[in-house]
Amino acid sequence: MPHPPQVSPTAAPRSGRYRTGRLIALTGALVGGIYGYDTGSISGALVFLSKDFHLATAVGATRPG
Repeated sequence: MPHPPQVSPTAAPRSGRYRTGRLIALTGALVGGIYGYDTGSISGALVFLSKDFHLATAVGATRPG
């Protein structure tokens, strides 16, 4: 009679929760990358927007006088 294959006690079974964890991690990494790209785009555009629309920064707008 053949013996059943031995499974290591430390081997994690492949189940739905591991797939869900990977999906959550991948989604978080993707959203973080998009958020970083968006932040960089907006901060780069603020230089031109402040000149075009004559906007002042919070520090410059609080000068007395």
